[in-house]
Amino acid sequence: MLTTLSKEVLINLSHQYNRLNQDLFNTICDLKINLTKPTRRGTRGGKRKQKKFDVFTRNLVKHDINSFKNNLTTTITNVDTNSSNFLKIGLWNAQSVKNKTISVSELILESNLDVLFITETWLREDGDQSKIAELIPDGYKFIHVPRLQRTGGGLALLHIKYLVLDISKIPAEFSSFELLTCIISCGKKSLRFVCLYRPPPSKKNELTQSSFLTEFATLCDLLDRKKESTIILRDFNIHFDSQDNFLTKKVLKILDSHDYIQHVPTSTHRSGHIIDWVLTRDASLIQNIEVLDKQISDHLLVSFDVIFDRPVAPSVTCTFRGLKNIDITDFTHELSQSVLTPPFVCDSSQLLDNLTDVLTTLLDKYAPLKTKTIRQRKNTSWFSPDILEARNKRHSLERKWRKSKLEIDRQILNSARNSVNLMIKNAKSDHINTIINNNQQNPRVLFSTLNKLLGKSQDVILPRGEESDVANKFCEYFTDEINKIRSALIPETDENQQVNTFQGKPFTSFKEVTEDELKKIILSSKPTSCVLDPIPTSFMLKILDVLLPILTVIINNSLNSGFVPQPFKHALIKPLLKKPSLESEVLKNYRPVSNLPFISKILEKVVKIQLLEHTQNHSLMYEYQSAYRNNYSTETALNHVFNTIRSGVDQGSIAMLVLLDLSAAFDTLDHSRILNRLESEYGINGLVLNWFSSYLIGRTQAVMVNSSFSNTVDLASGVPQGSVLGPIIFCMYTKSLSNLLIKKDLNHHFYADDSQIMDFFLPEQNSQLSCCEKIETCVTDVKSWMTNNMLKLNSDKTELLLIAPTRKLHKSDITHLKIEQSYINPSKYVKNLGVTMDTNLSMENHISFLCKTCHYHLRNIGSIRHFITSDAAATLVRCLILSRLDYCNSVLSGITNEQTKRLQRIQNSAARLVLRTKVRDHISPVLSSLHWLRINERIEFKLLCLTYQAVYKTAPVYLQELVNEHLPVKNLRSSNTCQL
Repeated sequence: MLTTLSKEVLINLSHQYNRLNQDLFNTICDLKINLTKPTRRGTRGGKRKQKKFDVFTRNLVKHDINSFKNNLTTTITNVDTNSSNFLKIGLWNAQSVKNKTISVSELILESNLDVLFITETWLREDGDQSKIAELIPDGYKFIHVPRLQRTGGGLALLHIKYLVLDISKIPAEFSSFELLTCIISCGKKSLRFVCLYRPPPSKKNELTQSSFLTEFATLCDLLDRKKESTIILRDFNIHFDSQDNFLTKKVLKILDSHDYIQHVPTSTHRSGHIIDWVLTRDASLIQNIEVLDKQISDHLLVSFDVIFDRPVAPSVTCTFRGLKNIDITDFTHELSQSVLTPPFVCDSSQLLDNLTDVLTTLLDKYAPLKTKTIRQRKNTSWFSPDILEARNKRHSLERKWRKSKLEIDRQILNSARNSVNLMIKNAKSDHINTIINNNQQNPRVLFSTLNKLLGKSQDVILPRGEESDVANKFCEYFTDEINKIRSALIPETDENQQVNTFQGKPFTSFKEVTEDELKKIILSSKPTSCVLDPIPTSFMLKILDVLLPILTVIINNSLNSGFVPQPFKHALIKPLLKKPSLESEVLKNYRPVSNLPFISKILEKVVKIQLLEHTQNHSLMYEYQSAYRNNYSTETALNHVFNTIRSGVDQGSIAMLVLLDLSAAFDTLDHSRILNRLESEYGINGLVLNWFSSYLIGRTQAVMVNSSFSNTVDLASGVPQGSVLGPIIFCMYTKSLSNLLIKKDLNHHFYADDSQIMDFFLPEQNSQLSCCEKIETCVTDVKSWMTNNMLKLNSDKTELLLIAPTRKLHKSDITHLKIEQSYINPSKYVKNLGVTMDTNLSMENHISFLCKTCHYHLRNIGSIRHFITSDAAATLVRCLILSRLDYCNSVLSGITNEQTKRLQRIQNSAARLVLRTKVRDHISPVLSSLHWLRINERIEFKLLCLTYQAVYKTAPVYLQELVNEHLPVKNLRSSNTCQL
């Protein structure tokens, strides 16, 4: 039986409630219990000045293909929920962001978007880095998928840094539309976004509707297999509101068959059509859809909330000292009154501990440690009250235009928007120039700023997980890699049979260093700091005069006792991703960067000076080893290699150049072999040998990941990375390899762990076979020597280059070299110590690569030229352009005029860029005002410098042998002049 209720009864029932008495109600009001937490959802104009506006949502029901249009309604909705449960997403067709960089940045900040998907960026794969850097707001990351085959197009997304977002790939290729897919994760939940853009079909792009429908159906099929909830953001150039359109019907059928729902209820283009679509399978996943005309593009911004756990901005706990607030006079006075005063009777380890304790105590007194938790905030140091006022005025004008819809109000709004953009641009420019002008003597700050302008600033990228766990994983990986290499190296012969015997006065004791000598060494060193330092190096230099006596005693005690304090033998390793494009979760993509205490490096420099003096006095360093020696460089090494090859080729032979590659060369050296070799080959005995033994044995290291450290591990082999003596010891260790090459009668040259072997042969068959056998035997013997000495030759990265005129190379039948089980094929060109060598030594490949690199940097500098002053531009050009043009340019002597002109054009462009001169202006006055020599003059000047050093015996011996003084037969007036 049904009960019937009248309208009046129902109304009366709805009004029946118990009324609170007045006293209770007043108490609740006084305690403010009745107030709800204010929210900004559904409002504009900030927290203090809020104005309600319409938010579009959709009454979503199960529908058939023809029911889309009737199911769209407009309602006013304000969702009062915790903002951490929502992600704010935006979709926008930019129609080129190149001239809208500031507008894009302002759009994200205004709309408070967590993620913004952009279609039609019109950005290139490279060359637009400065534009990208301009449009990225602080605290956001940028991901771009450019259109590769044609201009225009391109998809991108900007997202807050702390959002866990990974690019995902669909296992298929699509030609009719562009695709960008990503997965956002929070805990165990994940959400997939698929952004698409379909260019309109035309004869030029050869796209068809049928291919698009086929590929889109395929994409939907692939997405059905994904476990994550999927949101498709589409700009298909298809009018969703044109239900009778053939293509629209076909697309809607595909969507309906996959249960997708379209959420955008109103037009997204100024022409009045729904072109930008938001699709999901879950009707409740999206709320608060807005379609806003920001007057930046013909397309409107579509923004919406996604029900998903939004991560909270991470906080960073910083521990720091206020060193700038320390009174240096009081600090040094109290330091001088401490126990760190002469006479010192302790050993170096005890003195070092005392020094650390005293400095730590004084720092705790004058600048105590402070711990502060800081949330990541946007860097707005360039922001000013005038910009804030202009922004507020723009917001007011925007609200006025939305209300009136008058053309005059729209024009006023656009004018205000352009004015704000100009103010922001000028403010950023002034801020950047201030930084550059105030830090011209601080290269780190200067180039950090310039790299940020060029879009090259990279955050420290590390694998995900707890910092301590990541640190231990890295530590274990780095240690295991060295152990694997050493375990595969099984010596076959007695190593002592391969070394020479030292003849001369042995090096048995060090000379004590004076305070003045030590001060000179400290001030000439780069002021780098390490976490292991008791005080930052920059602060230590301010109180150096007070610390100098005890530092001198610590170093001299170490030298006199033959003992290295244990704190000097501990290193902190920081993992560094080799390339930004590599996968951050794969440990092998990281290289270990070692950090040592500053004073330990000073101790090593003191030892290095005396060690090199000993080796120089007894001519112990190998003549053709050009690394880590005064007046030796990659340029002197390449000049020797080029001269040797050209001399042989000029005599009608074909040159064969083999470049050897070692794996983890510095990390696998055997300590006992090093010490035996130092004693037998270099005459190092007594306290000096004890010091080197203490220096090598008992070293430890730990991996540092942010503020967490791994377990400490012992180093059983190798020389310390980042040390002063490590590379010198390696060069001394591998000197005996030269005996093998000299015995084989092969030309060769070493630069640290880079080894080059050269030989020559005639086009005749017998000569070719003989040369191949000789080189193959030699490389096999070199590999055996390296195995016996705990070094690993990487055969896969060993390179071969045949050099001769083209007509002679055609007569060569050499197709490969066989080194044990590996085959080495001849290359068309190889990179040797930074210089590209080709088969004719024409330097064409090197110059082409050099021009390409310089033009890339010129484009980048040109794109930020309006931000920096002429002095800053000149500094940048010298570091990025001229340094490359000057690197080893002496080997370019004899290049063709056409090649010289190519390089000269780069220099001319760089000069015009610095001084902003016109293309038609004569270049000579421009170069003269900058004091720049022309390219051919720079090459000649470098040759003259090397020749001068060779004549006056300061150049390497192998260059001195190439320069002979001309001795006239008769006594002429020119006999007293130096002629070569």
